[in-house]
Amino acid sequence: MHATVNGVHVEGTPNEIAELIRAVKALEGGDVAMLTPKQREVYDALARHPNGAHYVALAAEMKVPADIVNSRLNALVGVYEGKIVKRVCSGTFAVVV
Repeated sequence: MHATVNGVHVEGTPNEIAELIRAVKALEGGDVAMLTPKQREVYDALARHPNGAHYVALAAEMKVPADIVNSRLNALVGVYEGKIVKRVCSGTFAVVV
């Protein structure tokens, strides 16, 4: 089967193409359901702070090393292009609503 997804011609089974379309839509819309369990844990902790929070404060709440929380938040900003989590200022992040 052939299809065009976001201007790119792809070939695969109907199930493969459907999965690709779901993944593209999730990235475009910032679908939280696509997060890994560890990403979701950090996202949920951050979501409890409507005005954002510094990664060190989140790490203390979660009882996780600060560098791990910082890395996960930076990955969420980068991978999802700021559609799920945004950087407010140095070290401070907020969920995108």
